[in-house]
Amino acid sequence: MKHKYAKWIFGILSISFILKFYLDENLWDSLKEFPKLNSGSLPLLCLIIILIPINWLLEGLKWRVFLPAEKRPAYLLTLKIIFAGVSCAILTPNRMGDFIGRGLVSPVEIREETVLATFMGNFCQFFILLIVGIPALFYLFPLLATKTNYQFHFPFWIILIWFSCCLSFLFLYPKIFQFLGQIARRWHWSAPWSEKFSSLSKVSAKSLFNGLFLAFSRYLVFSFQYYLVFTLWGIQLNIFQLYIGLASLYLFQTIIPLPPFYSLIVRGETSVLIWGIWAIPPVTAMTASYMLFFFNLFIPAFIGFFILIPFNRLKK
Repeated sequence: MKHKYAKWIFGILSISFILKFYLDENLWDSLKEFPKLNSGSLPLLCLIIILIPINWLLEGLKWRVFLPAEKRPAYLLTLKIIFAGVSCAILTPNRMGDFIGRGLVSPVEIREETVLATFMGNFCQFFILLIVGIPALFYLFPLLATKTNYQFHFPFWIILIWFSCCLSFLFLYPKIFQFLGQIARRWHWSAPWSEKFSSLSKVSAKSLFNGLFLAFSRYLVFSFQYYLVFTLWGIQLNIFQLYIGLASLYLFQTIIPLPPFYSLIVRGETSVLIWGIWAIPPVTAMTASYMLFFFNLFIPAFIGFFILIPFNRLKK
């Protein structure tokens, strides 16, 4: 039996990719400002590109940490699953489509484990974003107020609530998944998930630490890419300035739920606002943001797009 949703997903992805990048004028304007390559800048660009597969290899390793050892797919299939997830995630607010894309490409026998492992991996990444980003916000907003002569009142209590929830989950996840497993057993349609929740409740502290370590490693790789992009434009910021800007930028782009067609615009505008504190030209800030989006998200999503095409012939 053919996968009844695959053709619809493929059609939506096709239309969305075209609209997403055709309608955003800021993206095309920033591409015109791409710096001319010379003997000094070419190695930097090559290093930025080399870090792309490293970034997604770390994501694949992080995802595999939360799969049962006997059900972990081969590394090539792991990358295919990750790229398919990116292809769907890039078109949804807060990358929620990641679960759909990975579930479609994963073997049927590990589909439920794929969704749950994706949740755990995303939790680890979000927790790192909060840990690193919250202190940066307390430095950022006074700087914004001084630079613009406006008082910015960011609802820090929302961030702190998110952080408290994540911290609670970090210590209570075995009991939380045991509780979800008990609930799942009460209904026939959700009974198969009971065993999956029970297996997640047995995730060791070592596995969770490994997931957090890989999430932090991804964070460092992406931050180093941003540093290289700024170096490509001849922008020099000290480590503390980079930390405040990058940590705040990543956190904003993650916690603000946006429809897919607005995410690119807000990505550029947020970069302009934050990097403008240190007098970085708006075009440079916007182009750097779009450049990393193109390398780290669009290229993997484009690959995942073609990985998803054959799945209109999948059998359940």
